[in-house]
Amino acid sequence: MKKFCDFSDYFLRHIENGTFDAEHCCRMAGYIAQGRCYITNRPLEEGYREMHHRQRRYYGGKDTAQNTIQVNKAVHRLIHTGSPHEARELMRQLALTEAQLHLVNQFRFE
Repeated sequence: MKKFCDFSDYFLRHIENGTFDAEHCCRMAGYIAQGRCYITNRPLEEGYREMHHRQRRYYGGKDTAQNTIQVNKAVHRLIHTGSPHEARELMRQLALTEAQLHLVNQFRFE
């Protein structure tokens, strides 16, 4: 059985280490608020959860709740891939609906 993320361990680890900053606050808000992939609405399992920035950090995007969404690792790879072959394979694995694919494409071109 796959383990779901227990955020309390994550939170306490960063508080104890003195490394809890704005990025961690954003991640905590995302984990608590969503718990599901923004694209597929499937539960996000530990090790398969990633944060996608609507406006890329490279272009000045911030680690804020307004600028980030929580997605499955494979969905995140699909959003960022430049390889048509990889995109087809990920779409096959994810079995996305048309509406979900439309969302992915919106994030690909933001």
